[in-house]
Amino acid sequence: HSVLVTGNSGADGDMVAYPGATIYDAVHENGYLCFAVLEKGDFRQMRAEQDVVMYDETNSINNPTIKIETNEHSQDTDLVQGVSDLMNVYGEQAYDYVNQYPEGSGERYDAYNRWAIDTAADIIEYMSDNAPDQKYILTVNAGAVDSAGHYRRNGGYIENIEGIDSVIIPFYELCIENNLAFILTADHGMAFAANDVRGGH
Repeated sequence: HSVLVTGNSGADGDMVAYPGATIYDAVHENGYLCFAVLEKGDFRQMRAEQDVVMYDETNSINNPTIKIETNEHSQDTDLVQGVSDLMNVYGEQAYDYVNQYPEGSGERYDAYNRWAIDTAADIIEYMSDNAPDQKYILTVNAGAVDSAGHYRRNGGYIENIEGIDSVIIPFYELCIENNLAFILTADHGMAFAANDVRGGH
């Protein structure tokens, strides 16, 4: 993730914390707000770059424990508080999203990703309704695909890639409707030494 936000192939968490090193630093200087929904938690320096960040501090699809943090980047405290309040609502719903499906099932992994995408979609709606002229970056880490490769083996990995595809398309369309650029990327792929084995980066 450090490489993605800095553009430096040797980046690490320390570089992310360096002033002016990330895309978030650049956009803050130009009046943007930065929001993030980070399913797999991410590291402290990455979270500190956001005006508001929601993350799973346990990195657990089976028992997500959601935290919301705000940071002092913007003077627009009402807007930041509004997004934080919205994240709190979704944070309380995370366990209910996944708990309706058995542990280890593809549906549970898909529900975890859907929770993040639904949160992000409501943030877009909130910004459209309350601050249509405010520029912002919304970062979403849909981390269940990564976990599926490690724990659900190659078949589960493919299944959860297809599952995220089904929720990304409506999210992409929402971005287009709201005149937002949509960028889909990944920090790595997954390799499998053989069929039905756990994958690695």
